Amino acid sequence: MRSNDHIIYYDFNNLQYSSYFLTGFHQNTETFLYKFIVSKKVPPLLFDQIMGDKWKEILFSICLFKAKLPNEEFYFCIDTRDSCDANPNKGNGYHLPLLKKVKYYFKVNYNIDAINNDLNLREFAHKIIPALLFFPIKCPTLLPYFPKIIPCSAVAWTMRDAVRRVRMLKGMLTLEQIRQMRSSEKNLDIFFVLNFYNQKVHSADNVLRYQIMKEIQKYPNINSLVGFASHKKIVPDKYADLQLKPYSLKEYLGCLAKSRIAIYVRGLHNCLSFKFGQLLLLGMPIVGQTIHNNKDNIMNNKYFNEQFAYDNPKAIVQEAIKLLDNPDKQMALGESNANVFDAKFTPKAVVSDILRHLNIKEQ
Repeated sequence: MRSNDHIIYYDFNNLQYSSYFLTGFHQNTETFLYKFIVSKKVPPLLFDQIMGDKWKEILFSICLFKAKLPNEEFYFCIDTRDSCDANPNKGNGYHLPLLKKVKYYFKVNYNIDAINNDLNLREFAHKIIPALLFFPIKCPTLLPYFPKIIPCSAVAWTMRDAVRRVRMLKGMLTLEQIRQMRSSEKNLDIFFVLNFYNQKVHSADNVLRYQIMKEIQKYPNINSLVGFASHKKIVPDKYADLQLKPYSLKEYLGCLAKSRIAIYVRGLHNCLSFKFGQLLLLGMPIVGQTIHNNKDNIMNNKYFNEQFAYDNPKAIVQEAIKLLDNPDKQMALGESNANVFDAKFTPKAVVSDILRHLNIKEQ
């Protein structure tokens, strides 16, 4: 059965933020009967009037689409940015001019309290819709995402864009490659390595993570690896003894998969971090911070209230120690998390929710 429904994706994102959703759009074309088109052309009306000359910077982490249905055409976007607030002092979590223009504004770090407490957002609450988790994966169809540099004003790719895209495509893993890591032999108790952020605004995040690392180090009988990954020298010096060289994505996820348990902390601006979905996909038993955003769509899963329940560094580590002494509980949590991911959080499932909001025909 053929459909006249089309979805056009404007390919100017960093694939770290768009690849999960793009995979889902590709995978759903048979179920929802639409044609998915990847465009590298700039839609002038939208950018000239809404984004000005900073449109590329804005679309770095906001995925922009156009739906062309038999009786209607409209823009929609998926905002993957960290902050749940529109206040620029709290992380620029929304692009307000774009919010006014699109029909649907899907928001990963959706927080109804932040929307209700901001007059700029409250007015458009009806079009702000929660979107579920994401993290970088290699799309099953790569050809549309290779760089396209043409000396034409309608195509806004530069050589720098092209080099960055090729490097990113080379380093990404498919969902199935990550899923296969579930069977890794466990030879570490805890692997807690995170990126270090040099900006002052992120100092509180660094402090909390540092405190967790130091708590873990108080237990010498635990086989652990903790530290901050950074290419640059870490300042202040108190963190220097914890500095590690950055891992490739494959190396990093491999180390996580070889650990008996995982510790989860929220991302910057209290966002859902990449690791939230990655740990579930790997089938890891988790001890983690409470979830700040999108709680109504996330916390109703089995064992989540037990796992994402701690905000004090000492409490997090103490609970991790208890879990290390309970192999049966580790297995129950890990199997449940893997099942929840496979049922609810795959790219196909996440994008299915979006497509239903768009009223795309479903078989």
